Amino acid sequence: MTRTLAKTQADTESEAEQRTATTKRGRATRARIINCALRLMWRYGYSEIGVNRLIEEAGVLKGSFYHCFPSKLDLLLAMFDHLWAIQRRQIERIYHSQLAPDDALRTHIEWMCNSQIAAKEEQGFVPGHLHMAAGVTLLEEHPELAKKVRRSTEEHYAFIFETLMQLTPHGEAVARRQTNILLYFISGAMMQARLYNTLDPIHEIPTFANAVIGYLQAGGGLEQLNETAVRLAEMNAKSSGGPTKPAPSRRATGPRKGKAKA
Repeated sequence: MTRTLAKTQADTESEAEQRTATTKRGRATRARIINCALRLMWRYGYSEIGVNRLIEEAGVLKGSFYHCFPSKLDLLLAMFDHLWAIQRRQIERIYHSQLAPDDALRTHIEWMCNSQIAAKEEQGFVPGHLHMAAGVTLLEEHPELAKKVRRSTEEHYAFIFETLMQLTPHGEAVARRQTNILLYFISGAMMQARLYNTLDPIHEIPTFANAVIGYLQAGGGLEQLNETAVRLAEMNAKSSGGPTKPAPSRRATGPRKGKAKA
């Protein structure tokens, strides 16, 4: 009986080890497919890359693909979750550091722009936002996809809004309006950068972000927002005509707050 019990325990341990190995292989396959899809779909668009191209580039069997993802849309949904999880962790590290609010926001913007610059240097194209590779039609046809895009956008919005709230003495209305203006500009710049495959609009983002930060630190309220709107329109008009020379980055001249205490 002792031998039987020992054999049963050994068999159980062996089965557990096999399941663990299978799980690890499955996770590795899933990650390989996602990373390959991010590279291909982000560059060429969701509709241009089929499953056969994906499994060939990823080096996996078709059965393995469909074991991980019932459809190409399920893969796209997983791509959004995977990418935003990485981005959110990086953004949280920035805002949970000892940086003052204005420096944290600048670091956030710089990280965002540097990601686009690195992609251009390594892959030869400016990726912009991932949902740009999906297209408006796909977002309209699949509410679950649109929901994921909105969720990540709203979480990103919250990081910036809460930071701008700390920079303005005029309260929520001004912080919310300036958050909207800043994100509208970033979205437009990303779109132009992807459309023309140029980093020129990306180089404009820190300049505009510094203008927003300086405006708030100088105590600007709702009555001065028209000036910011004019600046936004001018910069958008400049980039909408196609590739332009990047404007030199300049720091805001408004009063700076001290470092936040631990």
